[in-house]
Amino acid sequence: MGIDRPGGIARREFMLGAGASLLAACSVMRQVQNTETLSTAPRAEALRPVLAALITSILPFEHPRFPALEVRALESTLLTLFPIESDPELADVRSAMMLFDQCAAYESPPAPFRESERERLRASGAVRTPTALAQAEARMLAHDRAAFAAYAAEFGTARFSAQSLAARRAYLALWSRSELQIRRRLFRGFRAWVLISAYSRPELWRVIGYDGPRLARA
Repeated sequence: MGIDRPGGIARREFMLGAGASLLAACSVMRQVQNTETLSTAPRAEALRPVLAALITSILPFEHPRFPALEVRALESTLLTLFPIESDPELADVRSAMMLFDQCAAYESPPAPFRESERERLRASGAVRTPTALAQAEARMLAHDRAAFAAYAAEFGTARFSAQSLAARRAYLALWSRSELQIRRRLFRGFRAWVLISAYSRPELWRVIGYDGPRLARA
C-alpha cells in the first residue's frame, strides 16, 4: 500500500482496495435518503458515538494482550485517513453509519436495499422469471427477519451505539451473515476502516514487530 504520511495509509489506496466494497454499497444510500427510514442527513457530531461503538466492537480492547491504545486516538486516526465528517464524497457513508445505528430498522430493510438485491439476482442469472425473483427475495428477507428476531429477543432493539459490547458484536454478526449482499458489504467496509486505522497506529506496530513505514526516496 502507498504511504502518504508516517503511519498513515493513503486514502486513495483504501478507496481502491478495502473501501471498494463499502463505497459500492454506500452508493445505494443516496436512494435511502428522504425515506421513512432515514429522512435527514446526519450531523457530523452524531457520528462520533457510532464510530466509537464500531471501534470498540471490532477490536478486542478487553483482551489483556491488546496494546494500550486509546479509543479517542484511534478515532482521530480514522477520521484523518477517512474524513467522513467533512468530505462531501463520503456523505453516503455518513448516512450508512446512521442507518446501521438504528437496530430496530434491521427487520425491514429500506426499499433501495431490496431493489439492489433484485438487480443483483437478475444480473447474476440466478433467477429467470418474476416469480422466481419474488421467491428468492422472500427467502432472503425471511432469513434476515428470523435472525433479527432471535437477536432482539436476547438484546432488545436499542441503538447500536447504546448497546452492550456483547449486543453490539451480535449485531455486527447479523450484518456479516445477512442474505442481503449490501449489508455484508457495509459490514466488511466498516471493519476494514477500523482495522486499517488500527494498523496505522504505532502502538500496534510494536506488538506485531513492525518498525514503521519506509521513508520515501529523495
